[in-house]
Amino acid sequence: MHQAVVRNFLRSFRRAAFPLLALLLMAGTLAAQATGKVEGKIRDQAGAPIVNAQVMITGTAFGTLTNNQGYYFFNNVPAGTVSIRAAFVGYKPAEAQGARVLAGQTVTQDLQLEQTAFVVDEITIVAATSPLVPRDEVTTKQ
Repeated sequence: MHQAVVRNFLRSFRRAAFPLLALLLMAGTLAAQATGKVEGKIRDQAGAPIVNAQVMITGTAFGTLTNNQGYYFFNNVPAGTVSIRAAFVGYKPAEAQGARVLAGQTVTQDLQLEQTAFVVDEITIVAATSPLVPRDEVTTKQ
């Protein structure tokens, strides 16, 4: 009696194990495809690449720097609509809104930065009029 119960249980388990395993593998594949890739180039008004420009996806922790050709990319970006922002010292920041990331696909979003004057506020230097420690109050011990 006991062997028959075990045998029936194993037979049922084998029948259910394969479809369950296939379902788990498909779910893992679908979850992996719920992300996409965003790439592009950051250039100035003349079309020259901007090296080490900061590129970020607003509202997320995604951020990177461009390479020597002004190229950037983000992997594993959740599918949906995103805004990409680029900034570099001496240039006005630019933002592209509404870039649509599709699961398993690559979106190309190039940006052009406009050169602007970098203004530094006035710097005030304050010098001390008396030494911090008076010389006659300093002692040494050996």
